[in-house]
Amino acid sequence: MNHLLRPHFGSFRRSNLPSRCSFLRFPKTVPSPDPVHDSLKRRIERAPVSMPSLTPLLHEWRQLGNKPGLSELRSIISSLQKFDRFSHALQVSEWMSEQQVYTLSTVDFETRLLLIAKLRGLEEASNFLDAIPLKMRDFYVHNALLSSCKTYGSLSIAETTFQKMRDLGLLASNSKPYNTMLSLYYYTAEDHDMVVKLLLEMDNRRLEPQGVPFGKLFSCFAIASCVTDSVGMENFLTKWGDRMEPWATSFFPACLYLQLGSVDKSLSLFRKTEELLDDACRKRMYGALMRVYCQHGEREDVYRLSDLAKRHGISFDTTVSSEMINFFAMNNDFDGAHKIMEDWDTGAGDLGLSDFGHRNRCIKEEADKAIDMLGKKKESKWESLTVNLQQNLADGDDDGEKERRKRVTEALEGRLHDRWNPKTTMTLSAYTCVQYVEDRRDMESAAEILKLLNKQGQVSRAMDKDRLCLKMVEAMRGGGYIGGQD
Repeated sequence: MNHLLRPHFGSFRRSNLPSRCSFLRFPKTVPSPDPVHDSLKRRIERAPVSMPSLTPLLHEWRQLGNKPGLSELRSIISSLQKFDRFSHALQVSEWMSEQQVYTLSTVDFETRLLLIAKLRGLEEASNFLDAIPLKMRDFYVHNALLSSCKTYGSLSIAETTFQKMRDLGLLASNSKPYNTMLSLYYYTAEDHDMVVKLLLEMDNRRLEPQGVPFGKLFSCFAIASCVTDSVGMENFLTKWGDRMEPWATSFFPACLYLQLGSVDKSLSLFRKTEELLDDACRKRMYGALMRVYCQHGEREDVYRLSDLAKRHGISFDTTVSSEMINFFAMNNDFDGAHKIMEDWDTGAGDLGLSDFGHRNRCIKEEADKAIDMLGKKKESKWESLTVNLQQNLADGDDDGEKERRKRVTEALEGRLHDRWNPKTTMTLSAYTCVQYVEDRRDMESAAEILKLLNKQGQVSRAMDKDRLCLKMVEAMRGGGYIGGQD
């Protein structure tokens, strides 16, 4: 009989009696309110986030005869930070220090400093650092304040802290403080000279820069105004050149050598840069290279890069195009200047004509150069026109005024069209308007010219955009348009 009951009884016992393991699971999921099983961490976790201060709760726990261990308090602080309860975390940290019964480490001071910087600002954090016992002010505590300066963008406190670390000999073998300062000087202060100085110091200490792309750091050697160190740049290039974009390894040394007066060496490197460009940076870099060639290069450089730009479908902006016009004018190259102005007026280039009315000064300067250049062409009828315009503007007599109006009207009607058609050339037309108004306030004459421009069938689309011709007069006069709306 027993042998028949034993299997059923065993089955009943296994399926209906709780095991030891099942008893052990419940206390983990439901904290016991029994004081015997309660803890300071559980009480703090049950405290509402809106609770102003945890200090009363901490004092109450001590009055019950409990003394939380240092590791428990550190765990509480860490847990509170994890759930973004930073104010409560700082209260626990401060209470821990006030008890004067714990042997605090530099980690405790570092944690508290970071909380103060986050909640009360860098000034308070800096003051707290000065109040820490001297033997506890190690590298990590100082670096915590320095990192906070980077986070909240304070260069002045960072410089003071960095100097303290230097005085205490804490910068010998760790690159973190240097990298923090590099980031602040480059991104926050844009102080390229200090970036170069730090890079040279790091090179002497054999420290690796981090946090700022190497190409940007390398550019500082070329941009720095006070520190010009070609040897330092070459050393940096030798060490970290494989971590930069290829074009940067030629372009920035070229900029520095140009600054040092080595024009030939500089131009050789600029030409090499053209070969290292990719599609991502070609448009931006072509503009920079063209400006260099216009100021320091040869005609072949300007023509070669201009052809390359056309081949890649790249057009230059107003600034670069203006420098190209000036370059061609200085070299007495009428056809080159004419082509640039033609692209300008037809909208073929990326010249931002929508803001043209706000750039009347730039218009006049470039048109002056164009007029002067056109006047130098002996075979061009523009010679007599420009000479008379300049003389009449200076003399201001009645006969000169009549002659000037006659010449300008003829030009606007397209009668002098051997090389340039004013119906489609906006720059020189704008120049004429400016010349009428400047020093004369002759708005009626300017209005006549603008009305003629409006009546031209082939007038540039840019001239009509947003009633640009009216805005031009208003900008020159300071408001108001004289001459009607037709």
